[in-house]
Formats: sequence, C-alpha cells, structure tokens
Amino acid sequence: MKARKHHKTTAEPEMVRLVPPTFRAALDEVALASSEAHDLAEVLNYFVLQLCGAPAEPEGPPIERCPQPAQVRRALERRDNALKKARAELDRLPEEVREWLVGVVAEEEDPWWLFR
Repeated sequence: MKARKHHKTTAEPEMVRLVPPTFRAALDEVALASSEAHDLAEVLNYFVLQLCGAPAEPEGPPIERCPQPAQVRRALERRDNALKKARAELDRLPEEVREWLVGVVAEEEDPWWLFR
C-alpha cells in the first residue's frame, strides 16, 4: 500500500467542518451508483470475453445474470444523476472550501479520508 501524501494544515479541520452533510450524502450516492455500475460492467465484461472466444469459467455467472438494456440504462442514469447532484452541491460550497476540496481530491489517491 502506498503511503498517503496529504499534509494536514491547521486549516483542514475548519475546512472539513464547512463541508455540509448534503455534499457528503451526494458523494455517497456517487460512490454507490458508481459501484453498482461497475458491478454490472464486470458481468457484461465476462460475457463479452466469452463472445470473443474466452472459455466459460465454472465459477462464472449464469447467462441469466447478464444485465438487460433497461438495467444498464437505469445504472447509467442513476450514476449521471448522482454526479449532477454532487456537482450542484459542490457549486453551493463557499469558494475557498470548494477550491480546497478540489485541490485535495486532485492530490490524494484516497480523498475519502476527509469523510471518515
């Protein structure tokens, strides 16, 4: 595991307190929607590989688990809506908090430490 590169400053606790619960909830929704979309993508990828000639794995999912177009559409819509809501919540933050938060996310491999 790579060591975290963050450098705490005296301003960080104040900044973290200024991040409202609505923004944290929006980030949670993005994480959940992205995770669910990724799970669908893994199952789709399994069947794509089979279609391209890879052998079926005994432990692989049954064909009935292959996501239907409506499932994929819902997952994409949910992720897109979650991202829009998170962006709107980010835009509502005070400018200094927004800039600090965007900087932390850009520098960190795991910016979620802020919300644990």
